[in-house]
Amino acid sequence: MASITEIKINLNTRTEGKVKAFANITLDSAFVVTGIKIVEGVKGLFVSFPQQKLSAPRLNRRTGKMEEYIDLVFPITKECRETIQNSVLNAYQSEIQRVGVNTGGGFVAPVLTPIATAAPAVVPAPAPVVAPVEGTPFDTPAPVAPVGGTPRVNIPNVQI
Repeated sequence: MASITEIKINLNTRTEGKVKAFANITLDSAFVVTGIKIVEGVKGLFVSFPQQKLSAPRLNRRTGKMEEYIDLVFPITKECRETIQNSVLNAYQSEIQRVGVNTGGGFVAPVLTPIATAAPAVVPAPAPVVAPVEGTPFDTPAPVAPVGGTPRVNIPNVQI
């Protein structure tokens, strides 16, 4: 059997729904399977392999049931399925521990590293508001100082 050389877990940020995360696995550093889902089922977490919705339901000759989805990638043997499922679920649990996510059974706190506090940022003073002076053309502005925190603008009466 091919060995799993890499597993990437992307946690689902939605709080509702059964899909807890998405996974990509790399086999023998040569083949990537994307679109694997980690799903919360009635009996706990399980791995769902990539599927595609059919345009019309069809009868599965092996099981005798109508299908709406078809598996695109799937393990053939039980041992292969268990190996992939165990590896992906272990990587999911590691990612939960690393990030610190509430999984329903209580919050798992992430490991925090202290960061240096930066000096407070210096905010520059606002630029003075410029408005035209009465009796002059509009292209000759004169500065107007703010009064009471609100800038005032003197605009001459203009007749049209």
